[in-house]
Amino acid sequence: FVGRGKESDLLARLLAGLGAGKGHAVLIEGEPGIGKSRLARELARQARARGAATLVTNCYEIEAAMPYQPVIDVVTQALELTPTLALQKLAPVSLAEIAALVPGVAQRAAVPVLSPDLPEARQARLFRAVVQLLEVLAAARQLLVIVDDLQWADDASAQFFHYLARQTRGLPVLT
Repeated sequence: FVGRGKESDLLARLLAGLGAGKGHAVLIEGEPGIGKSRLARELARQARARGAATLVTNCYEIEAAMPYQPVIDVVTQALELTPTLALQKLAPVSLAEIAALVPGVAQRAAVPVLSPDLPEARQARLFRAVVQLLEVLAAARQLLVIVDDLQWADDASAQFFHYLARQTRGLPVLT
């Protein structure tokens, strides 16, 4: 892990800042092969060592036509770490939106049937619902969300991660 001391130190400081409830969104960019993924893996290792919940997904060029695949990965991991009692604190409509992505939610909580309204309204509710799920998880412990190779995400997933980045400021979440 050579030549990344400055970046690694900055990420470690941001991770430590989660204890004060200050969230951040970070974009690690650069040419292929310079160690961006390795830097992210090291950050994940540090977060796990601190007891932070760590959600990691990768985007792949071949999956760019599959809507929400990296979001589904993050939600699935978040659900695995979220106790059922905490999950049941979410609004029923939020649970229904999450269940549209990950149907297994219905096995853990009552999920109402959603009305077939405007797709834009559904997307806005879905984005908010997933952030609420992450808020519930972050209330119990600090949270790190890593999305590797975001350039290969489908448009809907890219929009969601942009939305998530805007929401992290007041939460103990590092994305």
